[in-house]
Amino acid sequence: MFKRRIRPGVLMLIVTAVVLLIFIYSPILTLREIRTSGLQFLTNDDIVRICNTPYGTPLFSLETDDISKRLLSDLRIEDAVVRRSLPSYLDITITERLPIATIATDNYYLAIDKKGVVIDAYNTPKYSQIPNIRGMNLKNVFIGDEMTDESAKRILAFLEALGPKYLKEFKELEYRNDTIIGETVTGIVIRLGDLSNIESKARMTENFLEDIKQSPISAEYVDFKYDAPFMKMKEEIKNEDN
Repeated sequence: MFKRRIRPGVLMLIVTAVVLLIFIYSPILTLREIRTSGLQFLTNDDIVRICNTPYGTPLFSLETDDISKRLLSDLRIEDAVVRRSLPSYLDITITERLPIATIATDNYYLAIDKKGVVIDAYNTPKYSQIPNIRGMNLKNVFIGDEMTDESAKRILAFLEALGPKYLKEFKELEYRNDTIIGETVTGIVIRLGDLSNIESKARMTENFLEDIKQSPISAEYVDFKYDAPFMKMKEEIKNEDN
């Protein structure tokens, strides 16, 4: 009787497969830490919770595509890149869907992105570097809903046209008497008009904010309804009152 010999090539494949399995499921190569980058408002704990991936899971059994899909199911996350990193890490790079404004309702605050989508709701203020939109009468609005109020859409379009660093210069904005009124964190009121030319108004606003950083002024308000900004100084108003 002849014994069937295992070919050296096949034997090598079997040995390699066994070694690979031992390597993959080695206790050394299990998930011990999730490392994140790119976070601005979310925290590392938020990402760990959304991933829902138990520590101690063999690293190479983790499906990075599935983890990425779980992350993208959260409205606060615009993009997520998930990579395994030896010996025991998941490295996750997050691009957040950033709020551009908040809206205060009777019971809570809503964070709105540039498309008008509600991406977060909370009981106490937590986005201190973006303006609040006043005068919105919102009811039954939840995370994932899109703003339909036309005045809110105009304000959001203006904020999107602004450079990101200028958002924090505004304390609040409001649509009032067919014009958009903004107030800076220093208390200057900016009358933006009906925003018929959003890009132009955004550039005028940026230039004005840069100017007052270089040369602070005591203005009650500045009006952008004209070809050149018109400023009314506090002294002028006091004189008018007298």
